[in-house]
Amino acid sequence: MLFSALVGLLCLVVAAALRSRLVFVIAAICWVQNLLLPWWYTQGWIDEPVARALLLVKDVLLLLLLGYAAWRVRWVWRRPLPAPVVWLAAYGAWAVLRISLGVALAGEPLLENLRLVRSVLFPVGAVLAGFLVALLAPKLAPRYVRFTVAGIAVCAVVSLALYFLPSNDFWLNEINIALYNVNVKGDVEWTVVADLGIPESALGRLSFQAFSAFRLLGTFGDPLTAGLVLGLAVLALAARPRLSPGTLAAAVPLAAALFLTFSRSAWVLAAVGFCYLALVQRRFARLGVLLGGAAVLWIALAPLRQFLATSLAAFDVGGFDAYHALGITNFYSTEMLKAEYLLGAGALDLSTRSWMLENGFAFLTVQFGVTLLVTFVGFCLSAERYLRRHAEPDDLVARLGAAGALASLVVANFCFYALWFTAYFGIWSVVGLGIGLLHRREIEHAAAAAAALPDPAAVPA
Repeated sequence: MLFSALVGLLCLVVAAALRSRLVFVIAAICWVQNLLLPWWYTQGWIDEPVARALLLVKDVLLLLLLGYAAWRVRWVWRRPLPAPVVWLAAYGAWAVLRISLGVALAGEPLLENLRLVRSVLFPVGAVLAGFLVALLAPKLAPRYVRFTVAGIAVCAVVSLALYFLPSNDFWLNEINIALYNVNVKGDVEWTVVADLGIPESALGRLSFQAFSAFRLLGTFGDPLTAGLVLGLAVLALAARPRLSPGTLAAAVPLAAALFLTFSRSAWVLAAVGFCYLALVQRRFARLGVLLGGAAVLWIALAPLRQFLATSLAAFDVGGFDAYHALGITNFYSTEMLKAEYLLGAGALDLSTRSWMLENGFAFLTVQFGVTLLVTFVGFCLSAERYLRRHAEPDDLVARLGAAGALASLVVANFCFYALWFTAYFGIWSVVGLGIGLLHRREIEHAAAAAAALPDPAAVPA
């Protein structure tokens, strides 16, 4: 309890010192938290209560940032809000209402599962944080994107070293993420491989055993988290009109690390976002580069062909990837039409693996109802439309936010990581920053137009 109070006090001091720049700290914590905390816990430098207190630092900082930014920009609430923010407010309002009704009327143990409640409300906090920060400090947004690319590129280099250099028992003996996830985060046993000290998702793909017994998890502690964070940095480079030698140098470790996560969701995120940016910016040659690179990998790497063939075959014959296939086929064929999911059936039973965990849309609908799904989809589509229609050609943050919103809508068919703090804070914060920048520009244009009108008192009768 004393340590938690000290951590809270430290968060207050940091928030008071950095104010809007706190968004940089939160992003950096997301890149390294799931490596540093398991490392310290495995080495015995911290115990479980201390680890849990440190685990919540980013959440506390986000709440402090939201409170500070909302107070400083309270004048903006007098103006009509952008459509994406209205959709986001509807999403948050329904989530809170559904949780409250479930606890009060149905006796659902949602308040005992605060991790689930936090995750479903996380997109609201992350997007609003970016939105308010952009309104308050618009010059900070481009710096944040540059910081994101540089920081994630450094993490990619470290992650590549952790992928190729350590022995197979490194994670078990030095940084036991499996032990940390079960004892500190409360994950269920089937989500980890205790004998190797890794999360279950980090097991090497069968087709790529020649590369490594593991997938790249690096500083991010999980291959899916790693892939989605790396995908954001790749899209940030793709949003630029041209690449300098420095950015090209950063692109190499980012692309290599993204590939070695062997995360299909992350690959889809990067591919959809890349194609979207190329089409919107009318840089069609980049589509050729993407297709050419994919063709080279397809021809040169037989394991890649086998991996993709196995993934597609899961839709017909099942196998290890059957849960991923069922996440799509079950939801769209029968489950989304069931009456019990109209308002949601409450928290899922995570003691066993379920296809519902392989589809973000199913994850939302089954637990919290169709309304939450509709508002989530509405927010993503509205954010893409708003950012695309109001952005100017040099609005890199807005372009990146639009690509992130659209790609996230596609990726939500394959995973629920859009609700995961460490995996998605970067993407949602950039979406919020883009909306905030464009909304502030609208406010400034309206104020300038009003100032240009003649004073009625100065006009002769």
